[in-house]
Amino acid sequence: MAATTPGGSSYQAYSATRPAGGNWSAATPVTPNAAGAITGVVLDSSGDATVLLQQGTSIASSTRPNGGSWSSPTILETATIVVPASVVSDAAGNLTAVWAVNSGNGVTSVHAATRPAGSFWGTPANLGACSSQNCVPLLAAARDGSIAVVSFTGASNGLSVAVRLGQGTWSSSVVGSGSTRITNLIAGNNAVASAVWPANIKTKYHVGLDQSDFR
Repeated sequence: MAATTPGGSSYQAYSATRPAGGNWSAATPVTPNAAGAITGVVLDSSGDATVLLQQGTSIASSTRPNGGSWSSPTILETATIVVPASVVSDAAGNLTAVWAVNSGNGVTSVHAATRPAGSFWGTPANLGACSSQNCVPLLAAARDGSIAVVSFTGASNGLSVAVRLGQGTWSSSVVGSGSTRITNLIAGNNAVASAVWPANIKTKYHVGLDQSDFR
């Protein structure tokens, strides 16, 4: 999937599919009536595809059932988007998306939304303030649907992690300090997750690694 008209003021998202052992189809527009740049794409275990699109000041979602056609975009949120959205799926097709917005007064916040399989996107949740100069939220979800995790550098440069067990509510906490980003984030089955980030060990030219686990 790609955005066309490079260098232009707007982008039209296209997609092409290839069945196993087959050939690529002709490119077709994901958003035939509206411009938009793809910021995230995911396939679930059934082969259904979902893309997230940034359309001006909106984050939108479109889904293509396996062998079907793209749906009309659904708006997840309209705001001043600072960081484009990313999306993950568990094996059952439950989706989680995360992005960052300018909440006003110079505050950048990380937002997340969930779409249970066969249902609709829920209202975005505010996971906390993010460093405006270092806001790159990472997102991971377990295949068994037991846990979803988002990590980001907090507004006070503390390293923050938000956890959602199953289809429950988000819970945010600070797991470390420093101005660096969490570099690796994984979520495993049975509600196990781990975050890793570089840490200053106060030795010239040496950097250590810190790790925080959720069990």
